[in-house]
Amino acid sequence: MPGGEEGGPSKGLRSKKGNVDVEDVGYEDAAMLSEPPSLASIREAINDTMAKSMSEWDIKLSQQLRQLQSNFSEDVKRQLGEIRIEFRQMVEETAGKVEATSRRLDEAEGRIEEVESFGIEVKEYIAALKKTQQELKSKVTELEGHSRRNNIRIYGIKEGTEGTSMVTFVETLLKAELSDSTGLTDLGIERAHRALGPRPAEGAPPRSTLVKFLKYSTKEKIISAAWKKKISVDGQRVFFDHDYATAVMEKRREYLPIKKLLKQNGIRFHTPMTRMRVFLDSGTVTYQSAEQAAEDLRAKGFLISPSPKRNAPERPSLPWERVKEKRSGIQRDYRQRVKDRLQEFHHHSVETAAEETPPSTLT
Repeated sequence: MPGGEEGGPSKGLRSKKGNVDVEDVGYEDAAMLSEPPSLASIREAINDTMAKSMSEWDIKLSQQLRQLQSNFSEDVKRQLGEIRIEFRQMVEETAGKVEATSRRLDEAEGRIEEVESFGIEVKEYIAALKKTQQELKSKVTELEGHSRRNNIRIYGIKEGTEGTSMVTFVETLLKAELSDSTGLTDLGIERAHRALGPRPAEGAPPRSTLVKFLKYSTKEKIISAAWKKKISVDGQRVFFDHDYATAVMEKRREYLPIKKLLKQNGIRFHTPMTRMRVFLDSGTVTYQSAEQAAEDLRAKGFLISPSPKRNAPERPSLPWERVKEKRSGIQRDYRQRVKDRLQEFHHHSVETAAEETPPSTLT
């Protein structure tokens, strides 16, 4: 059959070709060509290879971690030991400094106590001296007043009017103006002169004239009569007054603004010694000081300028009290508290270091 013939040669040709292929290829390749590998077999082979590699890597990593842990533990222990030594040294140095500071404080407290005691004694002594000084000043002022009790001062006599003799000039003036009212023929003037000090310039107020009498009674009669009469010399009115002590004059000088105001308002007043007696419409008022008079008159509606200050105000004494108790007991308590706190901190640091130390084996 044609078909058979056609099919025969074809089959023979394929067989021949197939025989050539089998002979040229090896046995294993032929098996692979005949049976290709599956995906599962490939995955299994990869897993086996990775398992072997991971096992070896785990062993090496475990060994390295153990070595690293051992080195780290030794390093931490060494550093903690160094820190403990340094901390102990710092604690000892701090304790020494605290002890030295405490000794210095105790020494300073002792010195301060001595200074306080000395200061209190000095303060008491100064207070006693000031009291004695005031008493002595009062006595000196009183003695000075007694030494001037026979004197009078005349204000307003022009410089040079007295001529060559002040005693003769004053005696002539007093006899001419006051002989009728006093009835004195012998005034008994011991001496008379201008107030000590340089001669004032032309046009300036003249210096006052001091007159001392032998008898106090004569002086009182002269000044009483002079206050009742207006006396003028060369057309210039002159005024008579007691010769007060310096301290009294300073206090009387404080009344000058008040006197000026009262004269402007036509109000009568007297100034006996260091006081002022004012005759107001509401009645007579006596003031013991210029400050008291100025304050009361301001309250009544008078405009009074400040008086000249006699002296600067005294500086108030500073309060200084003795310390009731020493700080030695307080220092001992403080040192004990510091010591306890340092020991507590030391124990806490040791416990913390022990808790933070890693284990020696890897689990």
